[in-house]
Amino acid sequence: MGSERFRRLWARADVRARTYGRKAYRHPLVGELELHQENFVLPDESGMELVVLSAAPGSPSADALRLLDGLDAVSTPRAASGRPPRAGCR
Repeated sequence: MGSERFRRLWARADVRARTYGRKAYRHPLVGELELHQENFVLPDESGMELVVLSAAPGSPSADALRLLDGLDAVSTPRAASGRPPRAGCR
């Protein structure tokens, strides 16, 4: 059953995590988002990764992210620094 080549490849267990690709998300306010994902392994051997998601410029997903950013600006009070205030600080 199966090929000899497949058995050899399977036995090697030479598997690597995918570090990039397209991801589709459904957001409750803006609907479908198609984003490019890149994973960067942190150099401290913690096993943690930095995941970066981005939308193609001018795409409907980029427009949706801008809309979400605008909604955040309206609904979240910001300190003079432009960052949301810390818990317990007003």
